[in-house]
Amino acid sequence: MLQIHINNRKLRFGLINLNILRITSAFSSLEKIPSARSLPHETIYHLSKAQRELGHKLIILAGQGHQNANFEEVDGMKVYRAFNRGRFLNSSLFLFTLTSYPKICSLINKYHINVIHGHGIFTGLAPIIFKKLSNTNVPLIVHCHNTAKGVLTADLLNDLLIFRRKKKYYENRFYLGNYIMWEKAIYNSADAIVAVSNSLKRELMNFYSIPSEKIFTCHNGVDLDLFQRTEASNLRGKIGLKKDEKVVLFVGGIGFRKGFHHLIKAASYIKKTNIPIKILTIGSYGHRTLFKGLMKKYSVQDMFLHVGFVSQKDLPTYYSLADILVLPSIYDTFGNVLVESMACETPVVATAIGGIPEVVEDNINGILVQPRNSRELSDGILELICNDEKRKHLGEAGRKIVERKFTWRQSAERLDSIYSAVLERSHRPIN
Repeated sequence: MLQIHINNRKLRFGLINLNILRITSAFSSLEKIPSARSLPHETIYHLSKAQRELGHKLIILAGQGHQNANFEEVDGMKVYRAFNRGRFLNSSLFLFTLTSYPKICSLINKYHINVIHGHGIFTGLAPIIFKKLSNTNVPLIVHCHNTAKGVLTADLLNDLLIFRRKKKYYENRFYLGNYIMWEKAIYNSADAIVAVSNSLKRELMNFYSIPSEKIFTCHNGVDLDLFQRTEASNLRGKIGLKKDEKVVLFVGGIGFRKGFHHLIKAASYIKKTNIPIKILTIGSYGHRTLFKGLMKKYSVQDMFLHVGFVSQKDLPTYYSLADILVLPSIYDTFGNVLVESMACETPVVATAIGGIPEVVEDNINGILVQPRNSRELSDGILELICNDEKRKHLGEAGRKIVERKFTWRQSAERLDSIYSAVLERSHRPIN
């Protein structure tokens, strides 16, 4: 059994529990997380909970929460707060770095931290500065959920090419440049990077020339106790759906990179079939006026029903109500909504881009279509809507795949193996 010294004590991988300092822009209990999907809040919460259940001690350093408390306990995890409420990205990151540095120094010493695990650019520069000044052997691991270049390029190119908003394009270019500057500094200074998909790993290698051996893949998971098929007949009448209407569900941030404009155009093709279909949307509108204008252009306003925000505990009922979930992304590194829908035995139609093919197997647990192709998207939706038997088969297969490959416990165990590899690389083994 491999043994190493950490903070003057022996550690045997797989047998001892670690003290982990998690740094993130936000952290709250499950009940306070809205279903907007604009930030990976639920991913970080579930991952932390699963690691705690494995026996690790989680210390969270996050941006200011709902109550702006400096300290609170969330489901048995100690959560400390640092200020990150600047007007712009640079000021927010600068403030977070400035206010988090003394707290990082204090928490590492107080809790004998073994691993610093940050999330994205809001890891900030404070742990990097701490490592350089203190010459500590505590490794810094940064969890990458997406890249700034991938996210903002998808958004700004659509602004320029679809809506001809040149001013917005140049604003986004400035924002993108600042974002990338922070990303490069943090990722290049980290001891290791965790990517949520193999696709994202390749993206990091291509964008920032990060060596392959520094990046580890760890897929997200899903709460199988929460997300499972449930009775949803009462919900149909409650939200005003007709008895004969088929339901296509969209969950997430309603914006360009989720391909919502392509779904609107696909709806115009579907409408010509006269099949009664309602497209149910859950999440936040990024460009409400622009998308409403597109709906009007294609005369499909009556096909869309926007529900708004839905709590995590209520989401399984909506997945169970839906005949299919649709995710027409033009940029997506994983797609949490896919595994949630699959867990509820609702098949998916999604674009074959980014990390999505690592979750959806074509004609096994869903249908994959080419991105930016509204006609193919409409064909995929209609193929499942018109075939009850295939929908049932793909839905049941989806649940089995999620149980086998995408649980939070599996994600937490994968992180254990990553921690072991990084700690072994950072310390000299003692026989």
